[in-house]
Amino acid sequence: MFGEIALALRAIYNVLFDYSSVLGNVSFVALSIYAVFFGYLFALPFIPGAMDFLTNNPNGYRPDNQDEANKLEYTAATFGFFTDMQQGRVKIVVSMGGQFVKALMDYSGHLFAGEKPESRNDLSPRNPGYWKVVETRKALGERDSHPIPFPRLTRSTWWYRSIYYPHSLLWWLWKRYVYFLTGKVFVGIYPFRKIRTDGMRRTLVIRLQNPKPGELGIQLVQKNDYTDHYRVGRFQFAVFVPNVNCQDTIPVSVVVNFIGRVDNPWLTAFETDGDWPTRLFGSISDAVTAFGRTHPVSEVLTTKGEGADKGAGKLSQLIARIGKPKEEYETHEAQDDKDKPKFGDYTFDGSASAFGIHTAPDAFPQIIDVSLLSGKDLEKLAAPAFALAQEKADEHLATGQAAYTREIGKALKEHPQAESISLAEAYKGVAAAAGDKAILHINLGGGSSSNDSALEAILKILKDKS
Repeated sequence: MFGEIALALRAIYNVLFDYSSVLGNVSFVALSIYAVFFGYLFALPFIPGAMDFLTNNPNGYRPDNQDEANKLEYTAATFGFFTDMQQGRVKIVVSMGGQFVKALMDYSGHLFAGEKPESRNDLSPRNPGYWKVVETRKALGERDSHPIPFPRLTRSTWWYRSIYYPHSLLWWLWKRYVYFLTGKVFVGIYPFRKIRTDGMRRTLVIRLQNPKPGELGIQLVQKNDYTDHYRVGRFQFAVFVPNVNCQDTIPVSVVVNFIGRVDNPWLTAFETDGDWPTRLFGSISDAVTAFGRTHPVSEVLTTKGEGADKGAGKLSQLIARIGKPKEEYETHEAQDDKDKPKFGDYTFDGSASAFGIHTAPDAFPQIIDVSLLSGKDLEKLAAPAFALAQEKADEHLATGQAAYTREIGKALKEHPQAESISLAEAYKGVAAAAGDKAILHINLGGGSSSNDSALEAILKILKDKS
């Protein structure tokens, strides 16, 4: 009996020994593969062309012979394991099905609201408010957002993350290493992780060198392409409103350069059907149309009066309201001024801030051009101005003629015998009208030396005048 037990124990020992040998060999092979894999990853930035090939390019499928101003006749390129990061821009990582995963940002002096120490327990990454971009309060110990944050163990995840935490540290170190060398951020394994890409329509304003009479003076060029980022720094957005009827039914065209910033990239991406330029264009056009319908053309065309709250300055302030939350106006609106529209009277109030785009601080929209559409309207409006200019010119002309007459009077007073100066002027006018073939006989009377001296004085005055 004991012999059988001994044989059984020996058999178990042999199995365990063989298993440990196999396990040791497997572990060695696994560690070798792991070391080779990370060795290749750390060498990847030095392989010519490798990083560029693995980096996303949303317009990578654009034909070489297709101009950017043409319609989008190609699809967006979403392939890429890496993406480039620039200051003042946010990129959104999505899953294969387009669901939000996270946002990447490298913007000095700024962080996401959810990364603030006091917000970590109140906001989760699935909350849109988490991704609002705010200024960093370094005096309170806050740090700027980094596209590759340090992996931290939290109370809710430490129990399973601690198992692979050493691997997470090595993985984080490699991503930071690549970012330091190339400026590229590892997104994930495509297509399970990729950068969100949207169609982008933008308008460029180009000044014409020699515009023809009646032309706008500028050329608006539309560019169509794809974009993979959201500008949380300042950006410019030109809008051309071709027909705005003023209060007195006179139509004008308006060109506006809106200066804004993306305040919450999550809202801009997922609250606009992926087409935030159209939403922003509609908000700006709505503000311009509302201003034109409530103001005469004289105020729309010019900055009438002093201060920025009149004319074109008032239009700029009105457009700026689309990108400001309503609470910013509650303490600034004049409650006792019944003629001044209160905040909320316009449909466009805060319309852009609702999808994450705010007016840039201290940068009101620029009114580049306001032009009349009809030449007849231009003549009607210009007639009073031309009449006023003619009146001023006639006043200056009369002043000059009176001065000349005074000088002639002084000469007559000094030389009483020169009373025939007016006759000489008449002869001069007749001679000028007759031309160089006319022969005129001028008789100033007398012939004495005194008359000769008077004649010399008169001729000198006429010579100086001519």
